[in-house]
Amino acid sequence: MRLFVALPLPEVVCRKIGEIQETLRQRLPSRSIRWTNPRQAHLTLCFLGEVQADQLDALKSRLAKVTPQTQPLTLGLSAVGCFPRPQAPRVLWVGLNGELDQLNHLQISVASACRQWCEKDELNPFHPHLTIARIKEHVPRLEQNLYGLLGNLSENDSPSWMASNFILMQSRLLAAGPEYHEAGRFTLGPESASAIT
Repeated sequence: MRLFVALPLPEVVCRKIGEIQETLRQRLPSRSIRWTNPRQAHLTLCFLGEVQADQLDALKSRLAKVTPQTQPLTLGLSAVGCFPRPQAPRVLWVGLNGELDQLNHLQISVASACRQWCEKDELNPFHPHLTIARIKEHVPRLEQNLYGLLGNLSENDSPSWMASNFILMQSRLLAAGPEYHEAGRFTLGPESASAIT
């Protein structure tokens, strides 16, 4: 099972991401840019990779122990950016604001709980972001077109939301794009440390 742990996003945030993508798509027309499906948008906390199915219960038990340590947290969308740099962008993303210290604590706790199942060390510095596009190859003049678009998202026009749970997701890579299935849901807060299958 190809697994990762993520914070789900409410519909209003997914719609906003779709609007941001459409604005960028009009300014950055290129077949080399692959836009993500905004209805599948999520904030990845930890990518595990391939995990044996018989390890699923043990993994969920470890993740359930994370939930009492973290209260629900408020997040919002901030600026548009790219990795690794505007001169050679490979990923376009929307950043987050809000209770980022609490989010960072949650991510460290989740990554620590998942460590024995991870393909690589997920305890590297965490840069919370929502991927909105991937650039498959060099796009002529993309840097010039991208200049002025980064950081242009108005915080006043951005929805905020309360993140009250995280999800263990199974990913299937299909020709039409990734397909996600929920393998477990974990509610934040000391009174509801549980996994729902």
